[in-house]
Amino acid sequence: MRHWLLPLLSSLTACTTMQMKVPSELLDRGRQTKLTSYPKLFNQVPIIFAPFEAHKVDIGWTRQTSSDASVGALVKSTRDTVQEFSFTARLAKSKLSAETKCKIRGQTSDSSTKTRLGTFTVSNADRWLYCYFSIGRRDYQFLLEGIQQNAKGMLEFGKEKLNVEPITDGSQGHQTPWALGYRFDKDQKVQAAVQVINDPEFWYLDSADKKQTLAMATAATALIISYKESGNHEQ
Repeated sequence: MRHWLLPLLSSLTACTTMQMKVPSELLDRGRQTKLTSYPKLFNQVPIIFAPFEAHKVDIGWTRQTSSDASVGALVKSTRDTVQEFSFTARLAKSKLSAETKCKIRGQTSDSSTKTRLGTFTVSNADRWLYCYFSIGRRDYQFLLEGIQQNAKGMLEFGKEKLNVEPITDGSQGHQTPWALGYRFDKDQKVQAAVQVINDPEFWYLDSADKKQTLAMATAATALIISYKESGNHEQ
């Protein structure tokens, strides 16, 4: 074996085994649940990380559009990719459920125009993941804007808002240029976290309201789908 391959193989091995550093508050007072089921092309099983389940998972094909526009002597190219998916999130031993619809958008342009997504406004130069759903009489919106360590998000229901931030620290003290997972914070206090790489996990506080917990689990499910379907580290 050539010696220059060894660092590469070591890096790949580390990447495949890397785990997210779980916020200490969740280690002390939270619950951990692991992804045990995920649908494949010819095996449409539900997504399960008990006690949360996602049924009727429908992941659409990625659609691509492109256009060219003349700006003076220059030709400006714009390429969009859009993918939509939906699922019904449920909390076991509960009547709570969330009919969820999501859209992922990627674009390679420097467009200065903006798009309205519910109560959010996003730049068309950014990539984003947007979902909306209802639990009981509460309407929820979830937006993750940007990629990698620069991503930022919001889970919103009425006047309540949870900030969603990427976690780039690994459990062994390594820091990465991509998101290993995401944390959900309310008033700067962590409420839940999801690991999207390798073997996904979801952590949440025991003390959280059931509807809020299901809402965070629903957003976490969307992040896992987005990551797995993208095939890279850009979501």
